[in-house]
Amino acid sequence: MRDRESGRTALADRDGGTDPGSGPRADPAADREGGTDPASGPRPDPAADREGGTDPGSGPRPDPAADPEAGTDPGSGPCPDPAADYDVEPAHRVRHAVVLVLALGLVAAALVYVGPSLGDVLSAAFAAKSEPPACIPVRVAAPAPGSFVVNVYNGSDRAGQGRLVAKDLQLRDFKVGAVANDPRLAVINESAHIRHGPTGLPQALVLAQQVAGATLVNDYRSGTSVDFVVGVGFTALLPAAPKPPPARGSFVVNVYNTTFRTGLASATAKQLAARGFRTGKSANDPLKSMIAGVGELRYGDRGERQAQLIGKHLPGLASRNDGRPGTSVDLVLGNGYTALLPAASVAPEPVPAKATPPMVTLSGC
Repeated sequence: MRDRESGRTALADRDGGTDPGSGPRADPAADREGGTDPASGPRPDPAADREGGTDPGSGPRPDPAADPEAGTDPGSGPCPDPAADYDVEPAHRVRHAVVLVLALGLVAAALVYVGPSLGDVLSAAFAAKSEPPACIPVRVAAPAPGSFVVNVYNGSDRAGQGRLVAKDLQLRDFKVGAVANDPRLAVINESAHIRHGPTGLPQALVLAQQVAGATLVNDYRSGTSVDFVVGVGFTALLPAAPKPPPARGSFVVNVYNTTFRTGLASATAKQLAARGFRTGKSANDPLKSMIAGVGELRYGDRGERQAQLIGKHLPGLASRNDGRPGTSVDLVLGNGYTALLPAASVAPEPVPAKATPPMVTLSGC
């Protein structure tokens, strides 16, 4: 647009009418559209002059697309980035501030509305977090009484109490170790202290089932041995659970003869073996006793039930506890013996019910 008003004569360019003395004539086809002075050099693009309005002789014209709104002077340097000069309108700022204030107000109102209940929830959460986890009891199989050693110590004021307790525990199939006064000389007012280590807790729980009011004491020993320390408050062990009758082949029967009948012991032993008993020695009575009656059963504390089983096959026998260890039984035949009861006349032993494996409960902590 400016070129039309710049005072240059378009008609002169149209005919290529330049000064012949100024040099070679420019291409008329180029002058037809460019409209520049041939003497001044290459004519800039007229399409750019049509919108830019700059002086073609002042230098390279900047890209008009980069400066549609800024209107800067092309000769003063590069045009700044339009996005850098863009600024948020004040109305936008006010609108953002109003939205922020409203949001804060809604949050404050919500806190006021749910404040008490939220506080209760948070308090309960912190309280639950501070409390230790609950201990969950664990049921485990109880170890057999004969699978660990029990030392029996007397911490009471009664002499011989430890020995009596040790004897009773042996009758309940516990494996008794040392029997003595308490080496720690502790004052125990309870019925008993059951001392154990970390790995001996199940064993201690089995032993504690034999006495009321016992206190478990973890002394951090190694292994599974347990100490039964009799206290001042001890009176007796709890009643033992009834045991099933022993099997005929689970113990040894020795048969001895006190009569003048030769071979009586060996013949009787063969009859017992035929009924399922496990026989041992067959000989004359080692005690050289003379028995006028049917005979005598000799056994120890742990062989009482076994002796009762023999007595079912030969009624009228006398009983004698000779204090022997183990479960063996001696059948001593006297002068009044004639024969065993017929097998059909012997009452059958009750079939033991399938026992539920004993369990103990650990605290889980």
